[in-house]
This record gives sequence, C-alpha cells and structure tokens, in this order.
Amino acid sequence: MHKERAITLGCVFIGLSVLTQTAYTIYRDRSAAETDQRQRQMMALAAADAERLVQAKAAWRVATRHMAAQLTLWFYSKSEPPAPSYQSVVPKVYARSDVTWHDPKTVTVRGYVIATPYFDAKGRLSDPQKFYSWSNELFLGDDDVWRTASGAVFKPADRPQGAMFAPEDQP
Repeated sequence: MHKERAITLGCVFIGLSVLTQTAYTIYRDRSAAETDQRQRQMMALAAADAERLVQAKAAWRVATRHMAAQLTLWFYSKSEPPAPSYQSVVPKVYARSDVTWHDPKTVTVRGYVIATPYFDAKGRLSDPQKFYSWSNELFLGDDDVWRTASGAVFKPADRPQGAMFAPEDQP
C-alpha cells in the first residue's frame, strides 16, 4: 500500500513540475512577445513622429522662403504706399510649435520676423527694427511638395519673449 502511495505521490509531483514548467514557459513567452510588441509600437510612433517633424520643417521652409518679398506684397495689399523697404527680413528660428497640423496634408505655419531698415548716410538705422507676427496656410500637394494656400498674413508685433532670430538679429 505504501508503494502505491509513493508512486501516486511521485506522479503528482512530476505532474506538478511539468505543469509549473509549462506555465512558466507560457508566461515567459507571452511577456517576451508583449515586450517586443511594445518596442515595435514605440519604434513605429518614433518613426511617425520623425516623419511628421521632417514634414513640418519642410512646410516651415516653404512658408519662410522669400519672406522679404512676402512682407512687401502684404504692405502693397494693405494699400499703404509707399511700402517700406528693408535691408533684411529674418524669420524666427524654427520651433515645433510654429506648425499646427489640421490634417495630414494641411498646416498653418506661424512665426515672427524682424525687419531691419537700411542704414542712412551716417551709418544709423533710418527707422528702428520692426517685428511682425505672420501666419501662412499650406497644403501638401499630390507630388509631396508644400504649397501656399494663400499669401502670408502679417501683423505688427512687439519683440517676442524668448524668440531667437538668425545672426543678423541686432536688437
């Protein structure tokens, strides 16, 4: 009778050992699969974020191209002749907050520009530097090139706090 009990007890221990090993293997494999899936999701999100950043910078470059000409056109559209002429019109450096996404193919780019007038004969600025805020609506064409939906809109502004401009900025 004791021999049968020992055999039964041995079988139970072997069964529990096999069951424990199987449960551990399943748990380990599931944990590894979940960790791998989380890593793949994080990589996919990082790649999507990087792509969005590249697209945002491209939209910003298109919006800031020919900023002096855009500012002059805006002055003429306001019918306030004569439009002032500036030695340089420099946009604020790019920040992620400058681009607002409406959908995957439409953005609004906002920022500031500093307009520096020409120097007079004595080497002084004829007018003080002026700051303008601006915004521009852009859309992504079928050929993956950003295009302006309408011209840039400017508004006179005070010097923005913490804004960095290109090296031409001489406050």
